[in-house]
Amino acid sequence: LQAAEIAADLIANGTEVVVIDASVGFGKSICAELVRQLLSTRMLYVAPKNELITQMQRSLPFAETLKGRSNYPHGGPNGFRDFKRGISCAECQRQALCKEKRYCAYHRDKDKFIKGSVSITNTAYYLVAANYLKMFNPNNPSKDFKGWQGGNYLTVFDEADTLADSMLGFWETTITQSF
Repeated sequence: LQAAEIAADLIANGTEVVVIDASVGFGKSICAELVRQLLSTRMLYVAPKNELITQMQRSLPFAETLKGRSNYPHGGPNGFRDFKRGISCAECQRQALCKEKRYCAYHRDKDKFIKGSVSITNTAYYLVAANYLKMFNPNNPSKDFKGWQGGNYLTVFDEADTLADSMLGFWETTITQSF
């Protein structure tokens, strides 16, 4: 509680980045939720691995989660799921198989994610959404992601020490010997 109060006070007084470094089991995720509540704001929680997202979902069952399309089965009417044939929502998007977004679990989760007071995603999705979809950019908003436009919100990067590696991998370029 003391760490959350200090972090919330720093943020409320203009500090843009606060780092909480503590051992495993300290309760950093719950501390982040306490900071959110103390600031009466929304929170975007970004984790480098889907296992950490699952852990956070257990800690905050009211949070909305969104992962990349490849984590969702292609959906259809009456709850039809096509993971058995290896068709993910990402493949469905490439082949334009879905005629109605209302059947798509990805689109339903995306709508909840945009509106949630606590939203959780993985680093890979965050990098794509921030850079290509303009999901979190208040200066250049996307018409599809108005839920995250305007107003302040708390962004929490779990295991932030891995963020640099994720960004370097995201912008990776390979130079070959042939022309």
